Amino acid sequence: KLALLYQDSRGVQHVITHTIDLKNKEIIPYISNASASAGQSGSGIKKSRVDGGSGIMIAIPPPILPNRHNSNNDDNMDSKPSSTGDTSPASSPPLGGLILVGQTQITYLNNHGSNSKILPMEPTLMLAHTRIPLDDNSSSSGGGGNESFSDDKQQSHSRILLGDERGILHVLTLTRDSSSSIMTSLILDTLGITSIPSTLSYLDDGKVFVGSQFGDSQYIQLLSEPNFEGEGGAQYVEVLEEHINLGPIVDFDLVDLDKRGQSQVVTCSGSGKDGSIRVIRNGIGIQDQADVEIPGIKGMYNLRPSQSSIYDKFLLQSFIHETRILSILEDEMEETHIPGFQSNSATLYAGNTIPNHFVQVTEHMVLLVDCESFEEVDRWIPPNAIGGSITVANGNEMGQIVVALRGGVLVSLLVSQEEEGLLKMKCLSWKKLDQEVSCINLNSTHDDPNAMDVDENEPTISKVVAVGLWNDFSVRILSLCNTTTTTNNHGENALSELLRVDLGGDTQARSLLITTLEDSQRMLFVGLGDGQLISYFLNCTFHQNNTISTVTSHNRKKVSLGTQSISLSTFRNASNGNTCVFCTGDRPTVVYMSNSKLLYSNINLTTTPSSATSADGTTSSNQNEVVNWVTPFHCELFPDCLCLASEEELRIGIMDDIQKLHVQTFKLNEAPRRICHHLEGRMFAVGCVSCDGNSGGGVGGGGDVNMGNNVRFLDDVTFEEISRVDLDPFEMILSFQSCHLSPQSSTTNNQTTTSKPYIIVGTAYAYPDEDEPTKGRILLFESTNPDPSSSDNNNNNNNILARSVRQTCQTFTRGGVYSLTPFLNGSLLATINSKTLLFHWSADDGLKMDLTASHHGHILSLHSKAMGNVAIVGDLMRSVSVLQYYPASEELIEVARDFNSNWTTAVEMLTPTVYLGAENWNNLFCLGRNTESESEEVRCRLETRGEYHLGEMVNKFARGSLVMPSGGQSGEQQQPAAAAAVSSNAGDGGMVSIGSQTLYATVDGSIGLVLGLDKLNLSFFRSLERALSSEIAGVGGLSHEEFRAFVAERRVHPSRGFVDGDLVESFLDLKKYEMEAVVKRMNAEGGWDVVEDGGETVVVSSDQDEKCKVLTVEEVLTRVEEMSRLH
Repeated sequence: KLALLYQDSRGVQHVITHTIDLKNKEIIPYISNASASAGQSGSGIKKSRVDGGSGIMIAIPPPILPNRHNSNNDDNMDSKPSSTGDTSPASSPPLGGLILVGQTQITYLNNHGSNSKILPMEPTLMLAHTRIPLDDNSSSSGGGGNESFSDDKQQSHSRILLGDERGILHVLTLTRDSSSSIMTSLILDTLGITSIPSTLSYLDDGKVFVGSQFGDSQYIQLLSEPNFEGEGGAQYVEVLEEHINLGPIVDFDLVDLDKRGQSQVVTCSGSGKDGSIRVIRNGIGIQDQADVEIPGIKGMYNLRPSQSSIYDKFLLQSFIHETRILSILEDEMEETHIPGFQSNSATLYAGNTIPNHFVQVTEHMVLLVDCESFEEVDRWIPPNAIGGSITVANGNEMGQIVVALRGGVLVSLLVSQEEEGLLKMKCLSWKKLDQEVSCINLNSTHDDPNAMDVDENEPTISKVVAVGLWNDFSVRILSLCNTTTTTNNHGENALSELLRVDLGGDTQARSLLITTLEDSQRMLFVGLGDGQLISYFLNCTFHQNNTISTVTSHNRKKVSLGTQSISLSTFRNASNGNTCVFCTGDRPTVVYMSNSKLLYSNINLTTTPSSATSADGTTSSNQNEVVNWVTPFHCELFPDCLCLASEEELRIGIMDDIQKLHVQTFKLNEAPRRICHHLEGRMFAVGCVSCDGNSGGGVGGGGDVNMGNNVRFLDDVTFEEISRVDLDPFEMILSFQSCHLSPQSSTTNNQTTTSKPYIIVGTAYAYPDEDEPTKGRILLFESTNPDPSSSDNNNNNNNILARSVRQTCQTFTRGGVYSLTPFLNGSLLATINSKTLLFHWSADDGLKMDLTASHHGHILSLHSKAMGNVAIVGDLMRSVSVLQYYPASEELIEVARDFNSNWTTAVEMLTPTVYLGAENWNNLFCLGRNTESESEEVRCRLETRGEYHLGEMVNKFARGSLVMPSGGQSGEQQQPAAAAAVSSNAGDGGMVSIGSQTLYATVDGSIGLVLGLDKLNLSFFRSLERALSSEIAGVGGLSHEEFRAFVAERRVHPSRGFVDGDLVESFLDLKKYEMEAVVKRMNAEGGWDVVEDGGETVVVSSDQDEKCKVLTVEEVLTRVEEMSRLH
């Protein structure tokens, strides 16, 4: 049967069932007993005037009753009445039915409509349901105290989980008579509180997935015994996992909380009780476990107490003229001394080595020290014949040590056991180079035991060493001898050059690293002195005796990570065990590989306690804190930690999960609607919708819940509440703004005085009998900060108590204040219903607003943005119009408009003449204003330059990016950190040039970025987009062109002016042969280096050779990877 729930023209709901005839493929309408023909009987359900607000129907199948072994008939749904004509319930076929869930009652109707049960309940809106299988005995029946069902009870009970708009999880128990299968009762019990559900899915063993569009989705366990921990009393629910959901994002602000150039998105997310503030940042955070002020650290090395130990115990720190050692003793860390080590010299390298020994390399010698006795076992002193003191050193745990001596001499050492059983360090070979050595790296055998090695007898011996030279812009890969026996005194087969890599610049290598990140792919990383990082993939071929024959490099990539010299080290990712590379400098960065793609994430170091407080009371963090050295330190006291040394201090911390974005959640327990950051007051202003009563707020808006709006002022670090302002009844928050206003005074001839920062709130009174608000308010708030010289200023709790917010001005308006925008000379632009008004502030007789200019002519002015004396207004139906203010005549005049009918949801000014908009059909559009045209008609009409179907409704745009700008770039268009200049093997040119950067947030919880491209890059990526859509089949065979086409009501236009960044970056996930096919199509099309200008095809490059250039896969990869790092 097919059940239909429908509503008539009077708003009354009804339910009816029809029969589906599968054999004849037709639907048989409901037949009542009165209208049934002779020999027929009515069947099905028909009920009028069911509970208003009903939205869930649940089919109840007939139960499977136990077989009656003493009867010839099976009691199933196909059984027939007995031959005696007994039609009592005991012999009738079991009947199924329908559960109808309304807002005030739950109704059961059987298949014949003859038996119904009604269960009244408190008014609420049920949003989701799922059935608990009859054979599941693991979960509780709910708050009624019933235990798990036994086998005989399973036949007479059915259980259904229901989740309502308040996030309360219920269990509905259907009780039947065990012999007749007739429904006898409905019981509704409360289990506990979860996220507000959009869907419920029962998995197994009492585990349920709660999918939510209004908050975080949850994976929960149903309990048989109540849990009294937490809020809400007895809970039969335990949350096992939470899955972050940012949606719905109603509003957001882009702020730089740490004042380091690293912007963060702070969103108003969720609905009802699941409302929260989310702080989203790009990069990786480090949770400090300990920090101590130790200036002047030049190097750090972790040491284990024995080679078999999994935990580090000693942290060796090297200074200019001394070496210190910190040791873990029980639960403390204190300075210690190892007698065999040289403490009065700087350490160039230290580490564990076989068998159970330490190695220390100083300027004058190499020491071998026993791990147990801490006594010196052997030392190697550079002979005067081959060179002077040691300048650079590196080693590994297999006893291989390579040192560089003054004069450019490279020496290879190996710890070996003599015939007498004594350990000695033997010089295997040495080589005179033509320059001084700047850096050395052996293959990191501890992090990657298989890299560069196929020898089964010695699986961790390094076969190559990487060497960088001063005054030589190259890196050399040299072979290493892997035995203690050489063919002659000079080891001619060792330290031979296998590969010389030209760095292609004018900066020397300062740090080298050979390692394997993923899929046994060997890589060479080169850290330069100017903050740039170069990476290469390495391929090796071997002789029959497993010695390396040749080494080749490919896939060169160059990335700017700042301006300071880079030092490289490896560490293990605690979450998945993969090897990662830490790059030090003024922009510390982690390099890792995911799905065969090399990814870069900057490190966000937390503000140090010694942050200075400025004269205005604001706290300034250390800008661009430089990390000079880093080493992993995995000890029992600090497991999976990293030690980071800066100029002044040593930090020990745990790294967050390595991922693209990190999200912090601050629960509000009410729905946030608007947010803005007030820099001077070090606070966020958040407009919230709260609900009185115990419900905690729902999403349906029904019932007797009294909704109230309030403004909460929260500390911008801890998000503790500083102050709270409750608005009037029926008053709702529409707009927020934090800006500087400049009051004018008649005593100064209307000259503006010094501007002051304010928080401005726009509201509307939403009375039930009004379609549109006829009354609203503009409220001004001013924050007061504690005295910066106060002794309690460094105490954050005292600061919160000392700070306050006061209302300085209010102005009533004739309508709702939908948007507020700071405007020219400290004025304020407000859109109120259909009007756009410009206010200046008067300081006469107290602070008050004076109307300066106005513009009429919109249906409903929802959004506004401004640059200089030009503003754009997004209308409910009439798209975007451009207004210009003329100070001389104090007029606000419309100078251009878009004559298309777009129902705008967000607008942004990219430039004074280019505007970005979003509308309610989930499309984006770009408008341009031609101010140079001689025609007045052209100047007053906004031309559509781009149209694109996004697929999600955008709630807000904001200029900016989550990626930190690089300090190495200058000018207006700075490239982001870890994403600046990526070059191919042919050179370092060809950077992707971007213009505007605009973030957007959607109702579904997505955060995206719109990047402006120049004509050449637009042409290239559009060509790649066309080739990808042609060569790679879409999901489900969906056409990319059709999906991205602009569709709004009756308008259907192909996408233009936009490039699908997600599709373009999917090129990185293709297999090699698929990449080749895409690039082949791009070359065949030949449109990747041309643009269309005024309908004519124009070659961008004037070089004739460029016209005929054929793209390669490597070149396309480089461009796409460069673009992927810009967000």
